[in-house]
Amino acid sequence: MQAKNRRLYIFSFKMKSFVIKIVVFSFALIIFNWLYLVLLVKFHAGSAKAYDLSVMKNYDYQVIALGNSMVLDGFDAKVISEAGMSSYNLAMGGAHVKTSYLTLNKYLENNKKPKVVLIGLSSAAGRSYLNQVSYESPEFEYFIRYSLVQKALNPPLYHFQWALLEIIKIFVSKDHRNSRLELGQWKSSKVIEDYTNYTYQDFMNLIPQNSYLDSISQLCSKNQIDLVFVDFPGSKKNRNALPPQYKILLNGNDSFLVHNFNNLSVGNEIVDSKIDWLSENHFNKIGAEKFTKSLIPIIKTKIANQINE
Repeated sequence: MQAKNRRLYIFSFKMKSFVIKIVVFSFALIIFNWLYLVLLVKFHAGSAKAYDLSVMKNYDYQVIALGNSMVLDGFDAKVISEAGMSSYNLAMGGAHVKTSYLTLNKYLENNKKPKVVLIGLSSAAGRSYLNQVSYESPEFEYFIRYSLVQKALNPPLYHFQWALLEIIKIFVSKDHRNSRLELGQWKSSKVIEDYTNYTYQDFMNLIPQNSYLDSISQLCSKNQIDLVFVDFPGSKKNRNALPPQYKILLNGNDSFLVHNFNNLSVGNEIVDSKIDWLSENHFNKIGAEKFTKSLIPIIKTKIANQINE
């Protein structure tokens, strides 16, 4: 009898110890995931942008910019705001145009409609933004679309494991530590020189075409928002010989003007290859401020035309 009781005691003790270990492990996992999420929202541009969008309510910006990382780094909303047109950069790194459409839709649900939506095109980076096969933004999915159950099933350490390297860079790289988000723009003081040379690119592969551009156009038309298309300048080897301005058709017959700052000559006039770049095709804060000043007359004209109509 004593032996049986002893075995029961040992079993009970081991079970309690096991349960305690499970509880401690689960609690530690929750804490580590929470800390990682805090780091992402504070230091990872894509996560910070998606989180900001998820909590944005009743904002009243006149100008909203959408696009991928070239726009995230290259559109200085502060410059436009200081020119008298309140502005916010809603571009996300690695985004597909589908994400831009979903972002605009989400913004319009909870905020006042802007007067102008600027779509930043990125022919310098190829067709990833306008790829005919759409892909999801993990940041947008997690912060905007996931339910609490989905978030629980996809904890940050799993869902954002690919972003861990960016977080590590913060602790080892002064340039990363000094970078920050301001009005949605990722501002970095890092400087690299562009030593590349122009190479010819096939024109037809660069013409913006995607069904989600049509969807954005329809959404803006429904809300009486003017659309501005700007092809952001890239490194010299990635510029094109398309005209500085050319027209595209959306929704079958709606004509839109594309301001092609990635034109070889236009890009050469604006960009200083020695001091304006953070990385290939991506402006640092010096280049972004300089480039965005070139957009002021375009955006002002759009807003002025609305007032006169």
